[in-house]
Amino acid sequence: ENTIAEFEKGRAVFPNFTTYVHHYIEEWLPLLTKALHINNAELTEAREIIEKGLSYFTETSWPYVHADISQENLLGKLQNQTLLLTGLCDFENVQTGPPEYDLATIHDGIFLFYPHLEAPFLDGYTSLRPLPNQFQTRMRVVCLFRALRYIKRTVKYNETHYLEHDRQYFLHWLGA
Repeated sequence: ENTIAEFEKGRAVFPNFTTYVHHYIEEWLPLLTKALHINNAELTEAREIIEKGLSYFTETSWPYVHADISQENLLGKLQNQTLLLTGLCDFENVQTGPPEYDLATIHDGIFLFYPHLEAPFLDGYTSLRPLPNQFQTRMRVVCLFRALRYIKRTVKYNETHYLEHDRQYFLHWLGA
């Protein structure tokens, strides 16, 4: 058999992004309500913002997204004392979805700590592909959705070392 067994198999298929988001928020809700680092009012507010913003995701065809772009998965080399990104690894979580999905992951893992890198990154990104209409609203929706995923994961696996990071990312987008 010519397969790589480590890759996730059997993922559910969803007809659109709205259905995808609704499914996972419902699945995560029992764990989210156990998160001690967010309160129910914040959770409700985030869910309302997400619900309202889902109307901007009208595409019927999606690009592939890596879904796990982080410092650990970026490859680079030093050239003239400047780090040049040369590649990406760890494609276990690849899926189709809105481009903001990867941008949200990059924001959580990189721009949250190095905000000065966001503008040059987006300049480079938009030189190759324009940002979707209503980008800021869409980005907030996806970042809040991703934040809820990270909070759920922290509770599920008792990853207490992520509590402050999760909260910082979540509150950044809740107040955006």
